[in-house]
Amino acid sequence: MQKHFVYLGMIIVLAALAVWGLYKLPTRQGLDVKGGIRMTLRAEVEKLPPEEQQRWDPSRLNLVADILQKRIDSLGVVEPGVFKRGDREIVIELPGYTNEQEARELLSVTARLEFRYLKDVKSEKNPNARYEIVIEKDERGEEIVRFRDMGDPKEPGKLIKEGTPEYLQIIQNSPLIITGDDLRGAEVVSQTFNPEVALLLKPEAAEKFARATSLYLKEHIAIVLDDRIISAPVVESANLREPVIRGNFTLKEATRLRDLLRAGALPVSLRVETVNRIEPILGARAWERIIQAGVIGTILVAAFMMIYYLLPGVLAVIALGLYIVFSITAFKSVGVTFSLPAIAGFILSIGMAVDANILIFERVKEELRLGKTLLAAIDAGFKRAFPAIFDSNLSTIITCLILYNYGTGPVQGFATTLALGVLISFFTAITCTRTLLYTLVGLGVHPDVKWFGLRRQIGVTIGEGLERVSDRFDFVGRRRLFYGLSGALIAIGLVFWLGLGGLKPGIDFAGGSELVVESRQPIRASLNEVVALMRKAGFEKVGAQFAEGNRQLIVHVAEASDTDKPRLLSALQPLGELKEVSFASISPRIRAEIVQRAYTAVFLSLIAIMLYIAIRFSIEGGWSGFKFGIAAMLALAHDVLIVVGSSAMLGYLLGWEVNSLFLTALLTLVGFSVHDTIVVYDRIRENLRYRAKGETLEIIVNRSLNQTLARSINTSLTLVLVLIALMLWGAVTHDLRHFYVAMTIGAIVGTYSSIYIASQLIVDWEAFRARTRARQESALRATATSTKPASQPKPSSSVDQQQPVAAGTAPTEPKPKKPHRSNKPKRKRRY
Repeated sequence: MQKHFVYLGMIIVLAALAVWGLYKLPTRQGLDVKGGIRMTLRAEVEKLPPEEQQRWDPSRLNLVADILQKRIDSLGVVEPGVFKRGDREIVIELPGYTNEQEARELLSVTARLEFRYLKDVKSEKNPNARYEIVIEKDERGEEIVRFRDMGDPKEPGKLIKEGTPEYLQIIQNSPLIITGDDLRGAEVVSQTFNPEVALLLKPEAAEKFARATSLYLKEHIAIVLDDRIISAPVVESANLREPVIRGNFTLKEATRLRDLLRAGALPVSLRVETVNRIEPILGARAWERIIQAGVIGTILVAAFMMIYYLLPGVLAVIALGLYIVFSITAFKSVGVTFSLPAIAGFILSIGMAVDANILIFERVKEELRLGKTLLAAIDAGFKRAFPAIFDSNLSTIITCLILYNYGTGPVQGFATTLALGVLISFFTAITCTRTLLYTLVGLGVHPDVKWFGLRRQIGVTIGEGLERVSDRFDFVGRRRLFYGLSGALIAIGLVFWLGLGGLKPGIDFAGGSELVVESRQPIRASLNEVVALMRKAGFEKVGAQFAEGNRQLIVHVAEASDTDKPRLLSALQPLGELKEVSFASISPRIRAEIVQRAYTAVFLSLIAIMLYIAIRFSIEGGWSGFKFGIAAMLALAHDVLIVVGSSAMLGYLLGWEVNSLFLTALLTLVGFSVHDTIVVYDRIRENLRYRAKGETLEIIVNRSLNQTLARSINTSLTLVLVLIALMLWGAVTHDLRHFYVAMTIGAIVGTYSSIYIASQLIVDWEAFRARTRARQESALRATATSTKPASQPKPSSSVDQQQPVAAGTAPTEPKPKKPHRSNKPKRKRRY
């Protein structure tokens, strides 16, 4: 027990460090809370060659937006806004970002990389060339490559500086070897005094570069970035396949160049048109309200845990407090942007963080009812609870990894925060809660029935001697009823979704037009009042932002054209004298590419989860585990359809719209539903391994559901308690209220499906297999009977079949035929 007191001391030290980081580390807040930078970049199509200008298509701005999104990701900005404005402009919103100069340099540079052979520059191999290379350094020590024109008849030795027509002509006359399109990656190496950028080439490009270095040995090759030579080294070795860019970089400069090259070159140069400071959309009051809702939700969860689980519940509350402190410090450390949706999502995770504790406590209670000591019950309880905790958390981590790698922007931010939350909750449950329980043993606490709530078990009847009497509910026997209920709910939702068009995309998905107006004095109105004025004028999907100290107003309206501009300006007249700055069409903030990649990421994560479940629950080996994986995916599809259908119904009846938060709600539902299902599957797996003789799969599944019912209901209840607090006190916008409602429906449906859908499908799967086997065996018997020769009559008895014997010899009894035995051991069939 001594080591557990050491662990307790380590946890106290970690908690102290986390509290220190909580107050010392900076908090990055989002556009809705703190504001940020809004940049408008214009594509300089007029600078393209004439033939490229003719081929220019405004749809190529989608490629520009994708490249800019990748560059923004390298800044560590979470939940940025990147959308098109008109035919040639891109608008970028950087929440909580203040370094305007860095943003300008990173986003406006084209990053067009080229390797060229300087055929007209003197070298050891080419001494009679016209130009002589000159390498100088600026005040920062950065190398500048220039040329001297030794063949100029008027001014021999004339210095040619970068940016001049002669300089650009030298570059254009130099044969091209490879470009940035030939890269498959870039890395910073030698990260000490002289950082370099190593380039990883595609196979064809590597061969091309190797041939070039062999051909141009002892000559200059220029590394050109945006028509500027950043280095012109002499080729010292032949057959090189991995070029390295050296340029006397600082680590920050080398890292930025690497990020630019990874993101790719822009197909057109960009000019910064405007840079504005965006004011907070909601402000400090909204921040206070949502934090207040979080505190109330945490108190409700803590009260429930202490009332239901008594002494272990107190330990869970301590572990929950550690989870909150550890999580916020971790989020600050990795630069998570605390927008209102992110804060709401974190508060939501508080309700889910106690899940592992609930699972552990229910297992410990089962062991205590068997008469074990507290120490033995803790050991056995953790041992039995760990597989479910491990499998459910690992499946969520797999989902996060795929979402992060294949998603963009908001999806990556969601994956980051969810993964951190899962890892921290796993640590607090497995390490902190376990250490606290062992501390009780060290303090001499005995497992009193009153303090451990041993008589409380929702799905099982407990006798006077704490023995298990019976299961309370027949879930399996009533599964047809709940199949019908689910089918009806899905059908109703599909009618509102596909038939009536109730799923209404908000301004984030719909796009529309953007009107920018400005006033000489700060506009004295709230954003809600601005939106109300627009809706009064007949515009439904509306968004608004203040900028430049409330002297500028940016209004987004879906499905508005030039003919609607007078009506827009007229609707804003109550705000005072306003001057129009610009009016243009805008693309959706959540572009189709982002949604498509989110769908791809979710699909791949579901495939990965199905395979993981199939492997982990392959009790009989082979393909037997796939019934668990496929059933879990069908249950998840059931949950998503009901949530989407419910949102379509609310959209049709109440006019509710779906936006980026709705996508977040669906992603959260994926994690929660699979998490809940795996816990139930784990108990089924355990009971199958220790099944009694004659027990059918129906009995085992029903017992497993009753055994895990307390955990399923309590986890869902803690989540719903937090959601109720958020709906009552933290719904500072309509979008957040819709998010909370969708999450509440998802939490209830996720718990429902793990009991009535996912587990019941296993029963029906095996029942279908049994019927199929019976039909096949019956068909084989019928075939064997029909193919027997008619000349061989069926013997009536064994006596009739006795062979004649010689005279004087006693007849012998016929020996019974021994059944054929296989050399393989007979295996007990499992479900």
